[in-house]
Amino acid sequence: MGNWEYYNPVRVWSGRNHLTALPIILPRGNILLLSSKGTTIRGTNAKIIAVLGAERVTINDSTCANPDLDALDDLISSLQEQTFSAIVAVGGGSVIDSAKVLGVCLAKDEERPLDRILRGGVKQNWGQGIPVFAIPTTSGTGAEVTPFATVWDFRDKKKFSVFGDAVFPSQALLDPSLLVSLPMELTLFTGLDAISHALESLWNKNRTPVSSSFALAALDKSVESFPRVLSNPDDLLMRAEMQDAAVLGGFAISQGRTALAHSISYPLTLHHHMPHGLACSFTLTALLRIPGIKEGLPEHSLALCLKTADMLDSLGIPNFVSRYANLDEMLRLIPEMSTKARSDNFSLDVSHELIADVLHSATKDKR
Repeated sequence: MGNWEYYNPVRVWSGRNHLTALPIILPRGNILLLSSKGTTIRGTNAKIIAVLGAERVTINDSTCANPDLDALDDLISSLQEQTFSAIVAVGGGSVIDSAKVLGVCLAKDEERPLDRILRGGVKQNWGQGIPVFAIPTTSGTGAEVTPFATVWDFRDKKKFSVFGDAVFPSQALLDPSLLVSLPMELTLFTGLDAISHALESLWNKNRTPVSSSFALAALDKSVESFPRVLSNPDDLLMRAEMQDAAVLGGFAISQGRTALAHSISYPLTLHHHMPHGLACSFTLTALLRIPGIKEGLPEHSLALCLKTADMLDSLGIPNFVSRYANLDEMLRLIPEMSTKARSDNFSLDVSHELIADVLHSATKDKR
C-alpha cells in the first residue's frame, strides 16, 4: 500500500426528483434512453420522456440481465445510423453496463466491435465515447461510478470486461424513490453484490487507504440498512442508505477491482445462470473464515467484517444458491474459477483446494 493512486471523474447527484434536472444537465441533441421492460412498465421511462420531450428521445427497453456479447453487437449495429449526444441508462447494473458499452462502441463506428476486440483478444483502446448518464434502479453493482462494464459471452462460456477511463459514466443520478418497487429477491441479490464489493476491496492486494475507506463506509451502511430494507421494502431512508452503500462499493472497486468471490462466481452465472449478486456473495462468510485472512484485513475493520458476516449468515443464502447449482456441479467448475484478473487480487494465494474448501463451507446453511 506504499504507492497508490485514485481517480474517479463521475459527478454524483443524490436525492429525490432529480429526473426533472435532466433537461438542464444533458447536452443538446438526440438522447438514447436505455432501460428494461420493467422500467417501462413501472412508468419511469414515461417520466423521462415527459421532461425531455418525445421528439428528442429514442427508447430501447430490450436490455436483459447479464448482457450478452452477440446481443450487444446486434444492438450496436441497429443504432449505428443514428447520432446521439448522450445515453441515459435507467436500470440496474446490466442496463448501465450496456449503456457504457454502447457509449464507447457507437463512437467507434465499427462493425461488431465486441466480437473483434473481446473474442479476438485485441488490446482495448477506447477513445472518448458518447456521455452516459446513469440512473440506477437497484442498489448493487455500483456500475454508475466504475470504469468497466461486464459483457457475458454465453456462446463460448466466457466473461469479458470493457474497461478504461472512457467507460466511466459522465454523471450518476441517485433517487431512492426509484427503488421502492424493486422485488424482494432483486433487492436481496443486488444488495449482496454491494456488500461483496466492499469485502472484496478489503481483502484485496490492490487496496489503498481510499478504497478501504469507501469499503468500510459501505459495510457500515449495509449492516444496518440491508436487513431493514428486506423486512420493509418501502422504507425510503433505508433504500437511500443502501443506494449510498452501492455507490461507495463502486468507488472502492473502481481501481482495485474485485477478487476471489467474483472469480468463483463467473462460471456459475455462465453455466447455471445464477444471478450475479448471489453468485459473488454466497462465499463471503466462508472466505472470512479462511485461516490468515483476518490478519490481512485493516486492523480497525475486523469487527465490522465479522458483524457483516453474522448478518449474511442470517439470510439463508445457501437455500437460494441451491436453486441453481448443487455442490457437485460447483466443484466441477473449479478449474474455471481461478481467473487471474480476479483471483490473483485476493490477499492470500489461491489453489483449487482452497476454492473447494470455500465451496463446501459456503453451501451449508448457517442459520
